[in-house]
Amino acid sequence: MPAFVSSQDRDAAKKERLALEKLGAGATWLANEAARVAEALPRDPRSAETLHMAVRATRFGCKDAKTSAASKRAFQTLHRLYPGSSWAKSTPYYY
Repeated sequence: MPAFVSSQDRDAAKKERLALEKLGAGATWLANEAARVAEALPRDPRSAETLHMAVRATRFGCKDAKTSAASKRAFQTLHRLYPGSSWAKSTPYYY
């Protein structure tokens, strides 16, 4: 860190970084959250698109060891809850 950053700011940055690391890769988190929200709110018209975008994020975003399972969960939730949607049709596989 640059010398002008205070020790309080350094400590805060370290704490924030550790909290973010616990969440895992962004794409993994997004796919799991999209599936969780879609299952909780299956009638929300935004869920199908969110699941589609989450699956795509697992292809193009940062990955970790849990990304493939999260992608599969989002994919299966999309195809189970919204099988005839244009979003399901444009999501033929997971990553």
